[in-house]
Amino acid sequence: MVQKDEWLLAEGDRFPGRTYGEVVLEPAYEQAKAELLEPMLEVNKAHLLMLREQRLIGQEEAERIAAALEAKWFFYIAC
Repeated sequence: MVQKDEWLLAEGDRFPGRTYGEVVLEPAYEQAKAELLEPMLEVNKAHLLMLREQRLIGQEEAERIAAALEAKWFFYIAC
C-alpha cells in the first residue's frame, strides 16, 4: 500500500491532484476547446452586436472588443 507521504509527493497536496488533472481535466478541456470554442466565440460576437445595436457601447469600444475576440480565436486555433 502506498504511504501518505509517497502519495502526496506523487499527487501534490492541492486539488486537483496530478493524476486527476491528467486523466480527467486535461482531456475534458481539450474536448471542450475542440467542440465548444467556436460556438462560444459566435455567442460572444452576437452579444457584442446586440450591445452595439442597443447603443450600450460605442463604436470604438465595440471595435476593440471585436479585435480581442478575433485575437483569442486565432490564439486557440494555433494551440
